[in-house]
Amino acid sequence: MPVVCNQIQCSLISDYDGDVAPAIEVGQQAGIVTLGYSCLGLGLLGNPNPSQLSFLRSAAFKAIADCDGAPELLAAVDEVARRNDATRSQVAIGWCLEKGVSPLFGVRTGPNVVENLTAVKRNWRMDATDFLLLEEARGRLAKKARETVSSRAEKRAAQTRPLDNN
Repeated sequence: MPVVCNQIQCSLISDYDGDVAPAIEVGQQAGIVTLGYSCLGLGLLGNPNPSQLSFLRSAAFKAIADCDGAPELLAAVDEVARRNDATRSQVAIGWCLEKGVSPLFGVRTGPNVVENLTAVKRNWRMDATDFLLLEEARGRLAKKARETVSSRAEKRAAQTRPLDNN
């Protein structure tokens, strides 16, 4: 069975240059689509309310939200949203589309489904000024999301687990 897609974490808070761009390039060379999960950056780029998140997701959210550059990134997302009559989520999804990534988003409510699908359906393309504003703010973010929350938790658990000597 042929491989038709590759799934990678991709958002404005991802390590795009280190992780995402190389994966997209390899995928393009192989003729496969890149799917980007966590395009809303653990919710940070959507409607940030960490009190509604799980413990692990809330901890990751806080670690990124409190790092240098995060307030500026959120301000840039808000500015692009305001100028384009869009929501934060729609801007984050639009950025993924601009990068050539098909966004995957998990939503829990009907209104969120409509909001996110609206970004995809309207085939919104941000102008160069908006894109540059987001790119500059993204570049100043001190901490990037490089792995999923669950993979980090699994690594920590493996580091504290006693070795099996059998």
